[in-house]
Amino acid sequence: MRGELYMIIFALILLCVGSGSALWLILYAMKAAVGHNTPEHGLPSRAVMRRYMLMGLYCNPDDPRAFVKNPRGRGWTMNMRSEQLAAALWIMVAITVIATVILVAAMSMS
Repeated sequence: MRGELYMIIFALILLCVGSGSALWLILYAMKAAVGHNTPEHGLPSRAVMRRYMLMGLYCNPDDPRAFVKNPRGRGWTMNMRSEQLAAALWIMVAITVIATVILVAAMSMS
């Protein structure tokens, strides 16, 4: 019983850290878009945008838009501004998913 309680607490802490950090990274990337003006050479074309894609996220610090149409298909994607922010966001999403799996497993055991 005590071990299951510790596992639930651990999973809840991981869930809070992962989801809170992911939200902070998204807000940080959106904050970077505030105050950016449209570049003098105009917005990048779809072919140029494809070069800046990393794991489904757009990473172009020169593009002032926070959300852009996905150049590889339908829908929209976020401009995370840097590859490091995009990788950190995916790591935090993975931590959140792992914490959720641990939490569900711990709750089903008790």
